[in-house]
Amino acid sequence: MPGITDYGKLFRDWEGLLGAAEKRAAALPGADDLKAALAGHLAKARDLKLKQEGFDGDKKETTEQLRSVVKDGRDAASMLRAFVKGRLGLRTEVLKEFGVQPTRSRKRAKTPEDQPAAAPGASGAPPPATHPAETATPDKPAK
Repeated sequence: MPGITDYGKLFRDWEGLLGAAEKRAAALPGADDLKAALAGHLAKARDLKLKQEGFDGDKKETTEQLRSVVKDGRDAASMLRAFVKGRLGLRTEVLKEFGVQPTRSRKRAKTPEDQPAAAPGASGAPPPATHPAETATPDKPAK
């Protein structure tokens, strides 16, 4: 049977997202509707989870309602994160506060002119390995 804390990680994620949005409210004008929608989904999901755990009414119906609210809440959280990325940019480290990994540039591979030159006469490749079954023996011809 699922426990009371099954949705705890999700609820903490949403709370953190809302807290970060409140903290950075000056940098995120226009996010009020998205924050309110997520806060509403969070409150409703908590109420339904408590109702489900308390066995009030039809548990199956409550579970379906909870799943629906959680789905809508995930959509609202995704929209708020997308809004934040659009406002603050994709590369800023502030995105970590919102649970988003900033985009970072990839490290470049060394080009041949950057690598040290090989010793003369050495090709750099190991000698070809021969398999014992492929070598010829006096009583067995090579393959």
